[in-house]
Amino acid sequence: MVISPLNSVPKKETLDRRVILDLSFGVDGEDSVNSHICKDLYLGNPIKVSYPSVDSLVELIRRKGSGSLCFKRDLKRAYRQIPICPGDWHLVGFSWENHIFFDRVLSMGLRSAAYICQSVTNAVSFKLDAHYDLQIVNYLDDLAGCDVQEKAFDAYAILGEVLDNCGLEESVEKATPPSTSMVFLGILFDTVSCTLSITKGRLEEILGLVKSWLQKDKCSLRDLQSLLGKLHFKKLRDILEMCGLDSSKFSSHSFRRGGATWAFHSKVPSELIQFHGDWRSDAYKVYLEFDLHDKLSISRAMAEEIPI
Repeated sequence: MVISPLNSVPKKETLDRRVILDLSFGVDGEDSVNSHICKDLYLGNPIKVSYPSVDSLVELIRRKGSGSLCFKRDLKRAYRQIPICPGDWHLVGFSWENHIFFDRVLSMGLRSAAYICQSVTNAVSFKLDAHYDLQIVNYLDDLAGCDVQEKAFDAYAILGEVLDNCGLEESVEKATPPSTSMVFLGILFDTVSCTLSITKGRLEEILGLVKSWLQKDKCSLRDLQSLLGKLHFKKLRDILEMCGLDSSKFSSHSFRRGGATWAFHSKVPSELIQFHGDWRSDAYKVYLEFDLHDKLSISRAMAEEIPI
């Protein structure tokens, strides 16, 4: 039986907090539940964890054309809808008010939870494509779609019906009916003007975050994770536009290379670089940019380590 500590983080746009089961608890995360979960294997099979991006919805809109209608549905407490194997219940225990409890569903804080949740909505996406010729972009519990005006409302209804038939509960209050403008992954899509923009609330959040970081001399790993999670590369391109720069001269790949290089020099763990830069493996190391001083330092270090 494993008992892990509880933690919480604030939810967006609300005073509520999200409860986290700290399954990485331990000295440097060693001998924790998560330390025994391989990120490259699931049920003995090799996996590559990948998620769609803002560009995925952009491509769908491009295919449907200007003036097409976007829509979105959201799963309600998605992790809590996905049961885990009873043989693993004893691994996800926690204590609360002198009682011991065990999760019977995916825990927020479980290393494999995001992959499992993404796999569930991938199955929904596959069913929609195979049976209804309806393509969506599913990012964990967010499912977005786009279609021509004549078909969009039917597509929106079909998405809701398929979720219901699959036994997945929808967060009705978060649903977005077909419209020419919609917020997805923090970006406002407008299919009439064919533009992407940062929402006012998100922009204020980012500017506030940047101002607070200008006052920092040092930071914790948790703070760094929060920064990397919010300064997505698509947002950086919007910020370039606001600064009067041509964002087309800055590819998202160049952001990923530069970000990976900075994070590597700052000794950010490889796993975090892969996750926040959407690298499927440690392939980012091929693109690390080193100046002459770095290269000479590495050469000297290698010379000291390798006997001649």
